[in-house]
Amino acid sequence: MFIELTEIIIDGLQSYQNSKNKLRKILVNVTKLQSVYPDSAGKTIIQLRRENIKAEESYEQVVTQIKESMHDGNV
Repeated sequence: MFIELTEIIIDGLQSYQNSKNKLRKILVNVTKLQSVYPDSAGKTIIQLRRENIKAEESYEQVVTQIKESMHDGNV
């Protein structure tokens, strides 16, 4: 039901000033996903109902985790 991802934390202008973004591990409930799509930098945007999360993992890695979670009968 949950997948573990590495979120890239973006703090408005601070993310443009610092070349290094902050990262943190998060768990995402796959039943709450609205959509998942790649960005131009090879990262993944996970769209939830009220917010978007930018993940460090590639689109293919995220989709694989979602499929494995569903295959395991967790959803």
